[in-house]
Amino acid sequence: MRRLDRRARYTAILVVGAGVAAALITATPAMAASTYTVTSTDDGISGISAVDAQAVSIVVCQDGCDYTTIAAGIAAAAEGDVIEVAAGTYVGGIALNKPVTLRGAGNGGDPSVDTIIEGTSGNGITTSNGTAESRVTIENLRVTGFGSGVVAGSHTTLDRVVSTANSSYGINLSGSDNDGLRITDSTISFNATGVKLGSAASGRDIEISDSHFDDNTKNGWYADKSTSGDSQLDDVTMTRATFDRNGEKGFYAEKLSNATFTDVTANGSGHDRATMGNGISINLKAGDYSDIVFDNLTALNSGGGQGAPLGAAVDIQARNDGSYAANPATLTGLVLDGGEISGSDIGLIIGGGTTGAVVTGMTLSGTVIALHNENGGRITATHNFWGSANPDFSTIVSGDVNYSPWWKSAEMTAQPTSVSLALSSPTMPRGDANTRAVASVAPAVQGAVQFFDGGAPLGGPVVVEGGAASIALGTLGAGSHSITAQFTPDDTMDYLESPVSDARTIVVNVPNPEPVPAPATNSEQLQEQIQSGAVPTIPPSSFNASDGSAAGNTDLQSLDPSKPLQGEIPWSDGSDSYVDVYAYSTPVFLGTFPVVNGQVQLNLTPAQLQLLEGGDHDLVFIGQTSGTTMAVAIQLAVDGGGGTAPSASPQVLANTGASTPVHLSASAIVMLLLGAVALGVARVKQRKLHP
Repeated sequence: MRRLDRRARYTAILVVGAGVAAALITATPAMAASTYTVTSTDDGISGISAVDAQAVSIVVCQDGCDYTTIAAGIAAAAEGDVIEVAAGTYVGGIALNKPVTLRGAGNGGDPSVDTIIEGTSGNGITTSNGTAESRVTIENLRVTGFGSGVVAGSHTTLDRVVSTANSSYGINLSGSDNDGLRITDSTISFNATGVKLGSAASGRDIEISDSHFDDNTKNGWYADKSTSGDSQLDDVTMTRATFDRNGEKGFYAEKLSNATFTDVTANGSGHDRATMGNGISINLKAGDYSDIVFDNLTALNSGGGQGAPLGAAVDIQARNDGSYAANPATLTGLVLDGGEISGSDIGLIIGGGTTGAVVTGMTLSGTVIALHNENGGRITATHNFWGSANPDFSTIVSGDVNYSPWWKSAEMTAQPTSVSLALSSPTMPRGDANTRAVASVAPAVQGAVQFFDGGAPLGGPVVVEGGAASIALGTLGAGSHSITAQFTPDDTMDYLESPVSDARTIVVNVPNPEPVPAPATNSEQLQEQIQSGAVPTIPPSSFNASDGSAAGNTDLQSLDPSKPLQGEIPWSDGSDSYVDVYAYSTPVFLGTFPVVNGQVQLNLTPAQLQLLEGGDHDLVFIGQTSGTTMAVAIQLAVDGGGGTAPSASPQVLANTGASTPVHLSASAIVMLLLGAVALGVARVKQRKLHP
């Protein structure tokens, strides 16, 4: 097989196959494609099919090349070819009327290294006849000094193009339909207007990226609309585009739908207009429009004008007022998400026939009025930063605007929170309502803490008060428990949910079924242990006691046995959840009592106290786990505290004091025994004498 190029205009002899077969083929301009495949057999030519052609480079330079004018190079080019234009200055009025690439050597202002298309009027380059499959492309050159730098038809690509110092427009989209425009890495600046879409012209499927429409005398972009027609600007994507320092308006459109602006700036624009200057002005007229999205829009120090009424930095309205009421506009699906509008008298205006607008994630500050609803539907403007933590919304917001909640700082990031957990005791008796888990929250903001037992919720959320929340642990069963906590703020926008706290372990104990044995068999042994220090005593002053009377009793003297003895006794051994209590002289077990937060919770009932005679007694406390023993002296009123002595019974204990017992010698004991015998003999004789 052999490929034939139609530009060669020759007759080719093709020899193919096992045998020698000759075919006479004439390549003519009538063939639509540049290159064809011809298949031959012994019987002749069996087929001709078009294939993609390799692009041909045509070089244009001012001296020493096949072509010295751009027009001549275009005339010689076929679809898909690249016209390489060397550095230098070339005349304009160029008709780029076929799907080829016009590529310069550079887009700067030095003709020794850059390609400059220069003129004084008219149009610099006019493109036409591009299609979606075969585009007209201009690359890496500079167009300057014309009325319109580039008049772009449909399916035109501008890549690394500078169009500057043109008296009317840097780019003019004047055709009735201007579809498929692509602008990348280009600068359209210092013209009267950067880009102009005519009032009767439509533009669709437009993509612009990394390009600048700055420092134009009037507008960076201007798309007006004739209310008598139905022109549209639709399906527009702009990414990393700037509309800065334009005299009247940075970006202006009277028709726009299905448009997304990402990382776009409009800074310092609108100051030179007589009135109503803007950075961004979408002033929709005569139609229904939808889905305009600004993602990370920045408009700093824009808007205003030379006089009243001053324009906003960003003004987006669907006009339905005044003369537009007969043919009103509507707008739905407007979203401004992220970015900053600041440094203007009026920051943002949304209104007219606009409904459902959303403004979120923006900084709206440094303005007299940050957001004004110009008679439109309710604006949802939540999760924005308005210049301070507590702005005066009565002055910076006007019209129907929902602005709550809002960010408290310009960072617009939720602050982390933390929760630390402490237990009032590492052990507790089962069912104790006084042992608690306490969660401290930082920062001390409003919210609730959820406590967990081994990962399972322990009750419901507990409201934080004063930076802390606590929960009683009385519902825990016997055994070891791992307690954690997590904080959830009420303001989930400004504060994050905390991580789960470090775990704290608490052991829930139950009393032993049998009491710990008494430390001594009688009062004498107990006193010896007390005096030796084996059984420390508890000062009555450290015993937070109450006998149930109105005045209470803190010295444990003259206690009324008809009233309960209740109080707390300090207990230093943290391993004990319960202590057993005995009363002396002869040890009598009074009961088992819990230890809570280092305090024995003593509660002796009148029935227990009335087992004791009036007078002095020792209460002995023994830790069920540690065996720690301590004693405290009490005194029961002899008359019961109310004039009535407790009745004697076999259960009443002898009066036990703290005095040292009397020790007798052996001889004294013998004498006492002999005396007792003699006394007995005398009593027998007396009974005989006195029957």
